Amino acid sequence: MQLLLLLLGVVLVKECNAELRRVRVLHRISGAKGDLTEKQACLQLSCQAPKFWASGLFHNCELKNYINGLGDFVLYVDADQMKARYGNTDEHGFSWLVTRRINNDTGDCTTASDASSRVYYADTHGIWITGPLTLNFCEDIQGRQYNHFTVKECKFYSKQPSKINMEPIGTYHLKLDNIADRFKVQRLLEQVNEGRPRCRYNALSIAYFH
Repeated sequence: MQLLLLLLGVVLVKECNAELRRVRVLHRISGAKGDLTEKQACLQLSCQAPKFWASGLFHNCELKNYINGLGDFVLYVDADQMKARYGNTDEHGFSWLVTRRINNDTGDCTTASDASSRVYYADTHGIWITGPLTLNFCEDIQGRQYNHFTVKECKFYSKQPSKINMEPIGTYHLKLDNIADRFKVQRLLEQVNEGRPRCRYNALSIAYFH
């Protein structure tokens, strides 16, 4: 009961001198049945990684929508904490780290994170996907079919300025055969991450679609 009260407390609005960055998160809540209230959904989300919520890395959970087990959340991240541990990252590296931390750096990943401060472009069929930098990523994913998309094209986009968790992290630009609705992109991300430990990839629509 004390743990539940603690976790409920950390999702309330906090005043803090840290730089808080707004993040939009899609997260599938495993085992949830029926509709959840905002408090229930935020509690489920915080239970994924209680130490990061208790440390103040994450703040102020808000549920925007909840459909068939998939929660659409807004939360705030202490960017100073993230920078102190991992140095400077761009929006892609930052969002990738958020996805990892929400899942406590373990387990299967059903999460897609997107920093609200990033730039949006009119590329309706494009997504960015961030993860370990490998020579054959594009070769392996180009042409693959997923539930809602086929990957028509893959190009290397950028590399993080320094290694994260002792490995180089890169971002790739994928061109899909259908409009990259963010909810469908989250499902694609689940499939890409399936069977891979520790949330290897994070993905987001280049143009923002509800």
